[in-house]
Parts: sequence; C-alpha cells; structure tokens
Amino acid sequence: MLASRRPAAAIALGLFLLPLSGCFTVIKQAYFEARGAQGKVVVVTDTASTELDRCGSIEFEPSTSDVGSKLCPPKLLTDYDLAIADLKQKQLPARFGGGAPAARVTSQIYYFQEKGFFGQAMCIARLKFSGAAGQILDVMIISESKAYRAGGEKDLANACAKALGKFLLGEKYKEEDEKHSDSND
Repeated sequence: MLASRRPAAAIALGLFLLPLSGCFTVIKQAYFEARGAQGKVVVVTDTASTELDRCGSIEFEPSTSDVGSKLCPPKLLTDYDLAIADLKQKQLPARFGGGAPAARVTSQIYYFQEKGFFGQAMCIARLKFSGAAGQILDVMIISESKAYRAGGEKDLANACAKALGKFLLGEKYKEEDEKHSDSND
C-alpha cells in the first residue's frame, strides 16, 4: 500500500516543482508565438457614429507620422498603408461597397517599438473619420506582440488593419441587426 502512494507523491511533487523549472515560461512563449501580433481599437470620441452607418464607402488617406523615423520607421508607414489597402480591397466591400456619402480616414502613427529580448513589440496609431458633417469618429489602434517571429513593422501593421476591419465590420451592421431583431419581435 505504501508502494502505491510513492508514484502519486512523486507526480504531485513534480507538478508542484514544475513552475520552478521554467517550463511555464516556455509554454507561454509558445502561446505568444502561435498567437502572433494582436490589435485592438479604442474609441477616443464617438461624435456621430450613426453617421458612419450611413456611409457607403470609406477612403483612406496615406498614413503619416510626426514623431520622426526613430519612433516610426518609414517601412512601418509603407506596410501600414499596404495592410489598409488590402483590408479595403478584400474585406470592406462587403459593408462599404461604394457610393455616397464617403467617410474619409486619416491615420497617424504615434509610436512603434520593435520586439526586444524582454519587451514586446508595439504600434500605436490614431485614426480620424470625417464626413460631410465633420468628424464622425476618432479611434486609437494599439497592436502588440510578445512573439519573436511577429514583432516587426509588417506584423504590427497587419494586426492594426485586422483590428480595424473587425471594428468597422462590427460597427457597420450593429444598428441594422438591432432593427432586424426589433422587427422580428
């Protein structure tokens, strides 16, 4: 009976000491590598979000930055514009297929940090949407990556575009979904 408890005690002791060996650090890093760069959209001011729902198209101006090439490499601006153009071409026509009125979007990159040994890669951009009535929406996009393989300009630019796409596609039909659910009641 005592012999049958020894393996269980050894397993319990091993599981207790496992975090001390650094295995969880390896597991966490493997998770970050698999996940890659992620982005999120934070609304700064929502002056007329219903105006965005009425827009038939969205026009993106080339991205800019006032912080210099140390905080915003020119490659990031190029990669960001390419990612936004890809988003506009492949995903947005389903919701913003064209026509008037059009929303105009200016993008300004505020900050970029490449992945370091202990730090994470990060990109912060601000987008201002305007229409015929003035400013429609003001948002910040924050993309970050703790992965070593996905900490460059292109990865963070793609994460920004992906987050923006999710935000815009979710926002566009939120009001229509509410109308459909109200009419079904």
